[in-house]
Amino acid sequence: MPLTGTLIPILQRALQQRMQSLDQSWKLFGLVVFGMDGSRVDLPRTQSNQRAYAPSRSAKRKQKTGRGKQRRPSRQKHAEGPQFWLTTIYHLGLQLPWDWRSGPSNGSERADVQELLPTLPDGALLCGDAGFVGYDFARKVLSSGHGLLIRVGSNVKLLKKLGYARESATTVYLWPDKVSSRSEPPLAFRHVTIRGLRHPIHLIVHLQAGQTLNDKQVAEIYRARWGVEVFYRHFKQTFQRRKLRSHAAHNAHIELQWSLVGLWSVLLYASQELDKQGIPINRLSVAESLRAFRQIARDYYHPANPRDTLRQRLRRSLIDTYNRKQKSSRSYPTKKSKRTTGPPSIKNATAQQQELAKKIPLLKYG
Repeated sequence: MPLTGTLIPILQRALQQRMQSLDQSWKLFGLVVFGMDGSRVDLPRTQSNQRAYAPSRSAKRKQKTGRGKQRRPSRQKHAEGPQFWLTTIYHLGLQLPWDWRSGPSNGSERADVQELLPTLPDGALLCGDAGFVGYDFARKVLSSGHGLLIRVGSNVKLLKKLGYARESATTVYLWPDKVSSRSEPPLAFRHVTIRGLRHPIHLIVHLQAGQTLNDKQVAEIYRARWGVEVFYRHFKQTFQRRKLRSHAAHNAHIELQWSLVGLWSVLLYASQELDKQGIPINRLSVAESLRAFRQIARDYYHPANPRDTLRQRLRRSLIDTYNRKQKSSRSYPTKKSKRTTGPPSIKNATAQQQELAKKIPLLKYG
């Protein structure tokens, strides 16, 4: 563990520097854009992992879920199993991880991302889903000199016509009642509505001084955030790390760290080969890249074709170009209920709120 704790940060910095050399996709619309998201990674149900990564809960909470409903025994058993909570910062242009934090399954995405802010390049834009909505989190990100683009739903209250900052027709403020009662400053955002598959998607975005994005670019960046979900799928299914193998909690942490660095290194090396050939990085096939590395390692002493090098195989590790059809019409059993997120509550500021805002100094970001 001491050796892992020393080597992993060094390797991360080296890989981050190499990522910046890929000028082709380093920026999206002139900005360095990162996605952020969290996921759980299963662990073997051993006493060591159970003590370290299965948070204890009260008996009452164990027995019930949701609105007092009884949890089914199978789900209850799975919920009590040891898991890692993994929060990842993901470069949307290069489609590669940038940094991560891991811990017990009751970890906090927002707290993890706040720890990762110092590792980001200056003026980066962070893009997240509705789980990252929160005044304290947003203020921390903006005060660190970064931009923020997040989805908002019906559980979020926004204000218009507050008169706190220079406003346009799309200016909204995040200013919860508890925050305003402490005379803390409101946070100004731009409200953007984009078309979703079934319902409109509501976004709020704040950029640092000198940065600009139109509504179409904001929509494309938010849709690119899906790359974080795809990375988790590759890590768990393609790279076969849905459930780690270590029975000791100490070893499980080491296994997770080196698995992430290993997959990151493979994908970065393959991305560099595509970049040299002028091939778009989004054509990279994760499965084929892993297969190329495994074949070279397996046939190192007795290669089937000595002229077929690793670099040549990686240059052929591309996804196909045919258009896939929607699978929603297939008769697969639905495991998750599809819940729609309504629009945020946007109201005009009251006269009292406007007077209070005038007394608060204008917040400077960065």
